[in-house]
Parts: sequence; C-alpha cells; structure tokens
Amino acid sequence: MKIENPPIVSVICTAYNQENYIKDALEGFVNQKTNFTFEIIVHDDASTDRTASIIRDYELKYPNLFVTIYQSENQYSKGNNDVGKIVFGLAKGKYIAICEGDDYWTDPYKLQKQSDFLEKNLNCSMVFHLANCINLNNEIIYIHGPKLNQEQGQFNIKDAILNASTLVPTNAMFFHSRYIKNIPSWFFEAPVGDIPLLLLFAHGGDLGFINEKMSTYRVMTPFSWSEQMQSNKKSRVKLFTESQKMWQSFNEWSDYNYKEILNKKYKKNKLDFMQNEFKIKFPFIYSLLKKIKTGNLHFQKDKLNG
Repeated sequence: MKIENPPIVSVICTAYNQENYIKDALEGFVNQKTNFTFEIIVHDDASTDRTASIIRDYELKYPNLFVTIYQSENQYSKGNNDVGKIVFGLAKGKYIAICEGDDYWTDPYKLQKQSDFLEKNLNCSMVFHLANCINLNNEIIYIHGPKLNQEQGQFNIKDAILNASTLVPTNAMFFHSRYIKNIPSWFFEAPVGDIPLLLLFAHGGDLGFINEKMSTYRVMTPFSWSEQMQSNKKSRVKLFTESQKMWQSFNEWSDYNYKEILNKKYKKNKLDFMQNEFKIKFPFIYSLLKKIKTGNLHFQKDKLNG
C-alpha cells in the first residue's frame, strides 16, 4: 500500500479468469479525473489465465493507486463468502465504488460526478447511473436503469424492494462506506452481493440517480454469473430458494417495517422465476406470446399481407 494521503474513494474490483476484459476495467479506473485521491482495490480469485498477470502490470505502472489481493485457491468454488469482508475491510475511502472485472466504466468523470452528488444530497446513502448492457459481439442489447425524463432523481426503499434486480446496475453503485462497517450476517449468506447491498443502502437513506450512461455491463461472458445462471437449471433453482431466504432474513432484520411490500416481492419473485424458466425451456413460444401481447405479431402479419 503506497497511497500517502487517505483516499476519498475506494474502487473495488473482483476478478476471475477475465483476461479478455480486465484491461478495460482497469483502464476505466486509472483514467478517472477527480479533484480528490482514490485507491483501486482488486481481488483476483486465483485466476488460471492471464488475469492476475495483467493486474500486476497495472500495479507496477500505478503503484500509488493499487491495492491487490491474489488468492492461491479459488474462494468461490470453496463456498467462501469472506471475499466481501476482505475487500470492504481494506477500503479506506469515505465513499466506495464497485465494478467487476468483466465490466468497465466509460465516463472519466464518473467518480467526480457521483461524489459531488452525495456531497450535495446528504439524505442519499448511494448514487447510481445508467449502464449499457452488451453481448459478446459488443452490441448494446439494452440499457440498465430507470427511465426518467429529468437529469437526476431519487428512489426509496419501496422502489428498491420491488425493482431490486432491475433498478441499479452493480457497476454504477457509489455509496457511503459507513454502510458496510457493520454488515449483518444475512448479507454474507445471500447468494448474490448486489441486491443485499442495495437493501442496506435503501434502508439507510434515499437512492440518488444521475440520468447518464457512465458504464458498460457485459452479459453472458465466460465464467460470469449470467452465463452460469443461463446454462444450469440447478443453479437457478438454488438461487431462487436462497434469494427467498435472503428476503425473509432482511424482513426480520428490518423489524418487519416493510412487511407488506415484501409480501408482494415474494409473490413477484415466484412469478418471475416461473416466467424465466418457461422462457429458457420454450424460447420460441415465449417470443411468440410476447409479440402477441405487444401487438408486434399483428404488425408483422399486416406487413406480410401487403
């Protein structure tokens, strides 16, 4: 650790076998233009490709920026949930920003804009922005985040609960570090990390939003969470079961203050799970039904009839 002054922002990145993508993530970090100091904490989970080597190159090039952890054994495969404790425990910044190794930031002023927002909006526990979601061909397939007409906005706990999977892109999260000082046990027992984080922030304050696209999220990359979920039904069932348990634990931890909203969430989760399974098993029928519902099928029929 060579950073002389306490950083204002700690950037946290976790990586595993992402040699084709990690450079984009690291470039997005080092190219940030700010009027404050920041540190870059990178955790490599025993990659078997060149990911760790690429990280070391950046560590040597920017010794005053990087704090690195290189695991000798893959922690994820061992079911070790201590990675979050490790990286959060190292963070010294007033604020924390997150980006996984196969995603990247596209706006060099991202950290500055988000820091300025939280400094002005003291009621907010975090601030996020829009993200482009791309496929393996680097084509934008959708934009992750809310659809608003204004330049900025704020969301509350109800928004976070009912739209937990779609509201906030993980690589857009920028939050006060105080919210990860005493993390409850249910957080580390959860099957994912972004939704528990979102719940902690929404419980602690409002969620700020900057209506700009400042990052890119890759979908279905090898070894990614989305790829594993798409290809393995047992993993999807396990995710659904453990997610429901997480929501129940959050309900207890928050003293049942959001009981009514969470009851709606339980039902929505079940419906979403069944719909997703149908989509994966019968993609053509699902696409057909979706076209009928939106009216696109009728439009295409009229077009064919001339």
